[in-house]
Amino acid sequence: MSRETMVQRFEGFRRACQDHHLVFDESEHLLVTKGYGETEARTNFIKYLEQRSKEQLPSAILCGGGAIARAVLGELEKRQIQVPEDISVMSCAYSHEMDEIKSLGLTAAFQPCRELGSEAVFILQSRLTRNIRPRFNLLLQGSIELGSSVADVNWRRRELYQAHTIP
Repeated sequence: MSRETMVQRFEGFRRACQDHHLVFDESEHLLVTKGYGETEARTNFIKYLEQRSKEQLPSAILCGGGAIARAVLGELEKRQIQVPEDISVMSCAYSHEMDEIKSLGLTAAFQPCRELGSEAVFILQSRLTRNIRPRFNLLLQGSIELGSSVADVNWRRRELYQAHTIP
């Protein structure tokens, strides 16, 4: 179930890139791990970093969980790449990871996994007791926990904007 959810998120991300005319090349912009562990993520990220100069690195990295974000932050720090000055880092996370995410100073998209579980149980109980209930999909809104790991887009593109005063 978790892998399927991640695939659906990825498809949404890919569609968003396409809708905003951003190039997304999986061979260049996607690192896949078999699990969500820090060791595997660190190994894959080290290989990625070794194949690129500092100038070829992306401006932002979106991690699939707290352990992956920890690995990325650790390797960036080892190479003296500053977050968010050089690279912005953001993570997807669950509410049980909130304390760690805050301690790392990460900006994260939180998914309401416990709330979704409660709603699933309620819907299942309802369908078992009243078989005539219609079937539907339920989408619960996540939230963004703002940290200090994402650069302000306007700050990065400051030279593109002219200061105008309105009379």
